[in-house]
Amino acid sequence: MGERCSTAAVLTVVLFLSIQLPISNQSLEENQLFSTGQDEITSTEVRIHNLGGSWDDNQVLEWSPNHLEFNRTIQFSILIEGVNSTDKIESMTLNMTWIYNVSTGDPLLSENLSISSLKPHENGLFMYFNYTYPLDIFHDEYEISLDTLDSDGLLHTFNHKGINVIAYDMHLNPVGVGFDSKILFANNQITSLELFIQNTGSVYTDIEFQIIFLTQLPSNWNQPNLFILDANLSGGENSTALFEFQAPSDAYPSKDPMPSIEFQLIAEFEDFTGQMVEFYNVNYSLESELVPFDSLANISAYRTNFSTDLIKNNFIELDSNVDVLEYSLISFENRSIEFFFEFENFGFSQTTFELEVVSQNSIDFEVYSSTDDQRSLEGQQSTITNLQPLDSVYFRCQINFISENQITKDPIAIIIRNANSGTTFDLEIPIFMLEFDDLLYSTLDLDSFELVSNLSSPQNDSFTLFLSIPWNNVFDVSYFENNWRFFVTISGPDSLAVPQISFELQQNNSSITNPYEFTIDENQFFSILFDIGKDTDIGNYSIDINIGQITDDTINALNFETQLELTILENSSLFEPGQNDSDDDDLIDDSNNTSNNNSTDIGQDNLTNSSSNDLVNNTDEQINNSTNNTQQNNTDLTQNQDGDSDSNDSTKSQDEDTKSWIYIILALIVISLTSIFFIRKKISRENPNLEDKTIVEINTPVISNIQPEINSDEGLTVLHQWTDNNGYTWKQMSDRSMLWWNGTEWVPVNYN
Repeated sequence: MGERCSTAAVLTVVLFLSIQLPISNQSLEENQLFSTGQDEITSTEVRIHNLGGSWDDNQVLEWSPNHLEFNRTIQFSILIEGVNSTDKIESMTLNMTWIYNVSTGDPLLSENLSISSLKPHENGLFMYFNYTYPLDIFHDEYEISLDTLDSDGLLHTFNHKGINVIAYDMHLNPVGVGFDSKILFANNQITSLELFIQNTGSVYTDIEFQIIFLTQLPSNWNQPNLFILDANLSGGENSTALFEFQAPSDAYPSKDPMPSIEFQLIAEFEDFTGQMVEFYNVNYSLESELVPFDSLANISAYRTNFSTDLIKNNFIELDSNVDVLEYSLISFENRSIEFFFEFENFGFSQTTFELEVVSQNSIDFEVYSSTDDQRSLEGQQSTITNLQPLDSVYFRCQINFISENQITKDPIAIIIRNANSGTTFDLEIPIFMLEFDDLLYSTLDLDSFELVSNLSSPQNDSFTLFLSIPWNNVFDVSYFENNWRFFVTISGPDSLAVPQISFELQQNNSSITNPYEFTIDENQFFSILFDIGKDTDIGNYSIDINIGQITDDTINALNFETQLELTILENSSLFEPGQNDSDDDDLIDDSNNTSNNNSTDIGQDNLTNSSSNDLVNNTDEQINNSTNNTQQNNTDLTQNQDGDSDSNDSTKSQDEDTKSWIYIILALIVISLTSIFFIRKKISRENPNLEDKTIVEINTPVISNIQPEINSDEGLTVLHQWTDNNGYTWKQMSDRSMLWWNGTEWVPVNYN
């Protein structure tokens, strides 16, 4: 039994190892593949272009065997993907083989490329290789391949679809000018156009060519003369052709522009049957222009240095309906400005010009040449010698202003003199100075438009502030960036936001966001609708309004800040008399009780007639009780009225407040008369023989801002005088009597 258990254990271990070993080997292989896959060649590619071509350009697959050297240079663009280091590349070989030599292994090109020429490019390495093939190579197809051997000995081969060297081809090019140049004509002058023509086909090809003039010249012009040196060419040979144009004496100026000069080149060869076969038919075109024989200086001024955003020039008449600001320089707030100008030799031959930039003494400026932008021209003058026809020279002018209260400045003038003819040309540019004291004007009434800077409003109220932007013609000129951002904030004395004051922005009575982006238009206004909460603290607040220009030129962007002061006043309707009567009643009650107690103590110490003292005390107690009851009733009535008032603060109007006061006064009068009646009746019933009756008359309080003078009856002194929270003034006399000031006189409350 023990041996069986041992055997079973050994088999279990062997089975476990047999399962684990393959898994471990597989994981190792996967790790090795993963690590090598991070830096291995995944693909190679070759593309073919003319010199200067880029990777994404269309490939050039047709070439001529006897072209000019420049046109026989192939640019090979080579890309190796998957690696970013040349350490993984052992060698690269570029092959170009004529199709009929592939079997013999005799390539026209077999170049071992320099690995060091490879440069990192996205997910791989990249390089150019230029190859100029020899003259008169065999025509037909050529195979192209790239063999790349990596450091692990793996060969990566890319096979290009190949190129075709054609047997018959032609080449034509103007001599002395390019196809992007213009042919110039002047009155009674001869203009020549020379053409270079070459048979770029194989050496054994013989061709014939002809040139046909296609342009329809003006009616007063004669057709040009054409001279061809040799119209029959073998492969690799070249010839010239010459056009001669004779301009009429009245050609310039012309109402119509000169047409383009167009002509056609046709070439043929003779096949083995003796038939002429056309293999080349191409049209060529060059621009032309009529110019004066004596050169003019065409001056143009620009706002930017890219010959864009034209200010004005001296050869196109300005439209009289265009605002003068369109062709002027504008400085905002005396800031320095710059502009750029050029002048062109508008003539038939090369000319020497003399330049000078002048202005009156109201501005300071410096002129810089485009060839030396760091050093200004000495004396703002320069001489430009032998300027070719239609060539231009460029300058920059920096203008600085001294702070002066002027709307306009003397214009700056560019003066150019033709040194050959003595003719002078000039261009004057107006300069305007614009200063905005403020872009926004605030008012509470658009009709009267009385400007305001200090505002006031009571609590629990609302008002509208109107903001207007006066129109200026500069807002409408093409080069002015009329894009703005409008932003409003309200802050308290601690510069923090005030949530109790809410506001809404409107543009021409339509709600807008805050901030708000807009364009200044005519007849445009903004309004701010303020809502002052009832819990807003009284005091001074700041309304900050910002309007900033939206432009890429953040340094010279215009920005305007407007600050208005807002004073929040106490709204007395929110704190009606009697709102705090419960506290005042306690104060009055305490005063009366104190008065009573003091009267009793003094009576015990000083009076000898106890019956008389009892009578006075009883009378005092009755009067005090009546007074306290009346005051308590008044308190209850006022508190009830206050409760109703608090619940309707948001909708209360001035008329409703007035009605409430009338009801309160009537209620107080009725209660006072009723109290007096019952007091007198009770005193008469309890003391029928008492002849000296004291009646306290309680008058309706009247709120007044008149402060009472502190005085007293003869023989009495004021023990205590104060003003309660509702503005009523009270005093207690030395005989313990209480009085309150009704705005005209002191009214007694009770006597002791």
